[in-house]
Amino acid sequence: MTDNQYTAKLWLNRNYSLWHEIQQLKARREVLLCDINGGVSPYRVKETQNDTTKAQARAEDMRLSYSELCDLIDRRVNELNHADAETLDIISRLDDATERTLLTARHINYLTWAKIIKQTHWARASAFRYYNSALDKVYKEVYGDFDTKYKAIYVKSED
Repeated sequence: MTDNQYTAKLWLNRNYSLWHEIQQLKARREVLLCDINGGVSPYRVKETQNDTTKAQARAEDMRLSYSELCDLIDRRVNELNHADAETLDIISRLDDATERTLLTARHINYLTWAKIIKQTHWARASAFRYYNSALDKVYKEVYGDFDTKYKAIYVKSED
């Protein structure tokens, strides 16, 4: 993977980071709601943190009221919706439908490579070839022809 491809991948993965944060906040909200109601949720996920981290997280949850947590989740969901719309706009500019499908599955629907390969019936190597090609195109759409512009400025400044 080239530096440009890696940079494009990081840009695309910002959505996943937001999505993952939202999932964690929703889990915290569920725990807080159960603590407020004095009951235990059947959906409560088994905690795997050590005791110190659990105590710190519980204390933090108690300081953060339920309504504040809901507001934070709403703000993050709005950020995710905006980032998804921006990502879909970039993906829609790609000419190749296969690349668009692959990027949508991976970076909008957050599917694993195993699921993508199973659903599309592609060979793993073919999927990665399409993916790397798509990353090159995404880089150009997001950052333009940055390398050429930068080199031109650098050469000009040496004179």
